[in-house]
Amino acid sequence: MFSGNFDPTESAVVENISSKKYQAQGVVSISYYSPNKVTIKTSTDADSFLVLTDSYYRTWNAKIDGKNAKVYITDFDFRGVELPKGNHIVEFEDHIL
Repeated sequence: MFSGNFDPTESAVVENISSKKYQAQGVVSISYYSPNKVTIKTSTDADSFLVLTDSYYRTWNAKIDGKNAKVYITDFDFRGVELPKGNHIVEFEDHIL
């Protein structure tokens, strides 16, 4: 990540994930954004990895099409999820109480 060859628009450092390379093309749009919830519409031509450049906290949970998804620490501070091919609704929700 700290080398001159690292391009954060093309690559991400993800903690606790097997070494995978995603080469998907897609479209992403945020349809709802608040301090405790983010809803994102996605469409990809292959399995991919979605990075949300908001800070990771262990209290954040994610769902893809209503099903629980693992939230990964990405680039040491952000959050991300593995995203299957196709059209999806991704929801991040902070469950701090």
